[in-house]
Amino acid sequence: GGSDENAASAAGEAVVLCTHGRCKVKVDGSGTAIAIDDPLTLHAADGVAEKAITGDEVFGRALQASSADGDYILCEVTLEGVL
Repeated sequence: GGSDENAASAAGEAVVLCTHGRCKVKVDGSGTAIAIDDPLTLHAADGVAEKAITGDEVFGRALQASSADGDYILCEVTLEGVL
C-alpha cells in the first residue's frame, strides 16, 4: 500500500481496489501523453498510473486520453504482465 492508502486507513476511510473490469485511475500524462488503448503501469508516485513502455508491468489499458498530471481516466484492468 502507498501513503494514500495508509492515510485513508488511518482516517477510517475505505480503500477501493479494482482487480478486473473498468475503473477510474489517477494518471500522469504530462511527461508522455496517454492515448486510448495505451497500456498502463504504475508511476513512481503512489496511487498514480502512467503509460507503460517496454519492460514495464502492465495492469490495464486506457479507455480515455490524458496529457495532464492528476487526471482521472477510465481504464480496463487486464493484468497483462510485462510489455
